[in-house]
Amino acid sequence: MKTKAKDRIQLPDGAIMTLGEALDAGLVKLGENISYDPPRYFARTLDDNWSWEVGKTLFLSRTGAKLPFSR
Repeated sequence: MKTKAKDRIQLPDGAIMTLGEALDAGLVKLGENISYDPPRYFARTLDDNWSWEVGKTLFLSRTGAKLPFSR
C-alpha cells in the first residue's frame, strides 16, 4: 500500500508526523527505482535505512517534474 503525504509515519528517532511534514522538513528524500516495470517511487530517510512506497503523482509533484495530465 502506497503512503500518501497526509499519512502519519514514524521516523527512526521516534518522531511521528505526516509524510508531507517530513518531506517539508527535509527529514526524508524522494527517490525512483527504475529496476521495476513500471518504476516505483519511495520516500527514504536520509540514511536510507527506512523507506515508504509513494505514488508517482506525489513523487512528480514534490520533485518539480511536470505531471503527465497537466497542460
